[in-house]
Amino acid sequence: MKKRRIIALLLLIIGLALSVAFITMIEFPQGFEAYFKREYYNQFGPLAISVELLIASYYLFIGHKKTNFTLALFGFTALLDPFF
Repeated sequence: MKKRRIIALLLLIIGLALSVAFITMIEFPQGFEAYFKREYYNQFGPLAISVELLIASYYLFIGHKKTNFTLALFGFTALLDPFF
C-alpha cells in the first residue's frame, strides 16, 4: 500500500508539472479566424493528456475501483497521440 501511494504521488507531481508547462505554452490568438484553425486546437492535446495523468494518479492514490481503467485510458491516449 505504501508503494502504491509513493508511485501515485510521483505521478501526481509529474502530471502537475506537465499541466503547468502545457498551460503556459498555449497561445490565444487575436481575432476570430484563428480559433477555427486546426493549429489552435492541436495545442490542447498535451494538456488533456496531462490532466488524464492527474486524474489517474489521484485514483491510484485513493485506491478507487476505476484506477486500472483510468491508467489504461491515459496510456492509450499517450501512445496514440503522436499518430494523430
